[in-house]
Amino acid sequence: MRGPPRARWARHWPVSHYGPVPRFRADGWNLQVFGPTATGGTYSWTFDEVMALPATTITADHEFDGVPAAVLLGLAPPAPDVTHVMAWAEYGYPWTGRRHSYQEDDDG
Repeated sequence: MRGPPRARWARHWPVSHYGPVPRFRADGWNLQVFGPTATGGTYSWTFDEVMALPATTITADHEFDGVPAAVLLGLAPPAPDVTHVMAWAEYGYPWTGRRHSYQEDDDG
């Protein structure tokens, strides 16, 4: 089988993370929302509490199951003047995006 000019076939699955794969421990895991929220408060959920929230499946390059952003925004609404959302993962890996992008429907 041939590909396009100058393209090469991947022999291994592409890297989907940075750094070592963290060991998951549900008892120490939490999800926190802080910063300029509508109430000025900080919100925190344990793994079991997050797993009890409504979830959805999104299929793109991979299949992802998770809690839609709209659910989290309903539980911890941002202050009206918030324009961006920032998230941190294991090892401090950041993600920043516009609030309206984060609020878009999960189906596109």
